[in-house]
Amino acid sequence: MTVAFKAILFLHILVLFCQISNGQTKKDTYDLALDRYEEICDRCLVLRASAAQGKSVPQEELTRLLQQLGSLRKTLSDASGNMSDLQQERFDRIKSKYSQSVLHKRVSREEQPIPRIPAALPPASAEREAMDGHLPPLGRQSPTTGRSRLDGHTPRNLIMIQVGAIPDLSYGLMIGRSGKTFGGYAAFRTNGMFQQTLYDCKSDGSTEFGYIWTTGAEHVNRWNCAAGLLVRISGSLLAYGGAGYGLRTLAWEDDLGAWAKVADRSFKGLAAECGLAYSFDRLTISAGCSTVRFGYTDLVFGLGWRF
Repeated sequence: MTVAFKAILFLHILVLFCQISNGQTKKDTYDLALDRYEEICDRCLVLRASAAQGKSVPQEELTRLLQQLGSLRKTLSDASGNMSDLQQERFDRIKSKYSQSVLHKRVSREEQPIPRIPAALPPASAEREAMDGHLPPLGRQSPTTGRSRLDGHTPRNLIMIQVGAIPDLSYGLMIGRSGKTFGGYAAFRTNGMFQQTLYDCKSDGSTEFGYIWTTGAEHVNRWNCAAGLLVRISGSLLAYGGAGYGLRTLAWEDDLGAWAKVADRSFKGLAAECGLAYSFDRLTISAGCSTVRFGYTDLVFGLGWRF
């Protein structure tokens, strides 16, 4: 019994020693992290005070401090809730000291102007955030910054799907780039039909050989290519206009199965187009019209992306 009792007592002591050692390791880890956190905060306060006095700020040092702070924040964030009461109290005291300094700095700004940092050494966005007292609290992830809205006057690329809807269906792409005032684009549309014809007729069915009988079947060959200018009217509203080459061929099938081109309703040659486009941030819509030799006109609508 004595041997068994000693063995059990030894095991209990061994387990207790392991727990104490493990706890001490964690304690030491957290204490070291808090020491470093306090050092970084104190140094940031010193740098901010220097900037408030118009002195140059060593950007390399501030960048290095922010990088170390990010790594430190992740370490303690992973161990959130495991710090002792004393460690938590110390952490709150460090944050309180830093917050009070931020409040004092803001009140001082209201009382008297503070010289700005020389323009020759502008702090980066992350550095400016730390200098203004917005250092993210320990144990939290800093909020992510969403994408800013596109400035309507900033030069942007544009790609758009276009559809010629009335009276004939065609589809294609417009690719362009808008500038502060002027830009340019190129566009192409087709309906994918390339019906071959054997002879010509008129819309009343007459030919040079007489009249034809038709089956009622018809095809339209349509394609259009153009290039031109994009002009900014105001903000996100653009106007476009251009010229190129186009074709619209109407074909009828006769009672013998041959196809005839309806000459007075078919056009090819100079094409012109114009319209308006409006951007909702990145999404862009357009509406306009195009013509071939000013004898055939169709309405064109577009939907695209500005980037």
